[in-house]
Amino acid sequence: MRDDGRGFDTSELKHSKSLGLVGIKERVILMNGKYSIESNPGHGTEIKVSVPLAGLNILRN
Repeated sequence: MRDDGRGFDTSELKHSKSLGLVGIKERVILMNGKYSIESNPGHGTEIKVSVPLAGLNILRN
């Protein structure tokens, strides 16, 4: 997912209390997936998520 919004400094993620980003991280890890977040102030944000098909079975339960 990509946007052309205001972006942010990704080094601040370690101290972030943003439930949206924490929620993405928790769900991806739960499904044995991988994620990355790329962003720069003034240049938008890109979030990549990949989840193995087997990980999707968790959602069905």
